[in-house]
Amino acid sequence: MNLPLLDRSREVTMMNRSWWGVFSFVALLLTGCATAKSSKLGTAPPEVTTIFRDLTEASGRDSTSVIVSERRSPTINAASAGGSRFIVTSGLVETGNRCLLIGVAAHELAHDTLGHVQAARSAQTGVNAAANIVGAFIPFGGVVVQLAAMPALQAYSRSQEADADREAMIILDRAGQPRWMLRYALDFLTRLQGEGGGGWLSSHPAREDRLAEQPAFDDRVTDVCGPDIEMDRQVAIARTRIFLANERGLAKESREDETARD
Repeated sequence: MNLPLLDRSREVTMMNRSWWGVFSFVALLLTGCATAKSSKLGTAPPEVTTIFRDLTEASGRDSTSVIVSERRSPTINAASAGGSRFIVTSGLVETGNRCLLIGVAAHELAHDTLGHVQAARSAQTGVNAAANIVGAFIPFGGVVVQLAAMPALQAYSRSQEADADREAMIILDRAGQPRWMLRYALDFLTRLQGEGGGGWLSSHPAREDRLAEQPAFDDRVTDVCGPDIEMDRQVAIARTRIFLANERGLAKESREDETARD
């Protein structure tokens, strides 16, 4: 099973779509919050579901059982909810970056294949079935901003993350994709957020350490995945400053309106 790589005729359009997802993610990191409205789940776009299903089929599993939901949130994130169910954020979808989507999908499919969500649920007590579904939103590679509507959030262990990385590369290989697709996703997010291993998510291995275990890029990466990631990051930071300035202006106007009504 060979997944189609990035269509060069769509690259400009996809790059234009990417900026909102990228700088919104950084903005949420800086503001450190999200509204409850972002917790609502919908159906992921067909092209995203197809990526998950094609990878699932390539790994020898039943792809018809795959369900991919989309959570309205500007963060760039994804998760396995167990049982061939996956969640992606609108921030990830809106990047339009196929290499990022494939790398993230392979990693989350690996967690599902290895039964990590089920293991996490078995260790969890005192949480009802509905909360388990929400609490199963275990984010890709430790890149996470805690959403207000995500109780019981928990991280994978270091060994589980390492196992998922290895399994993801096997899945990519079987799907006819470059094994460095996972490295691309890790590198993209590391450059965007910075080295964030340890700390609040101390159970996650540092991303720089994980990058060291990934195969190097080959000559296809620029043609397949677009321009330099560092350039994307710098533009994202500049756009984030504009975004935050606008948000502060809107917040001030809202407070003034409330004061006037009082």
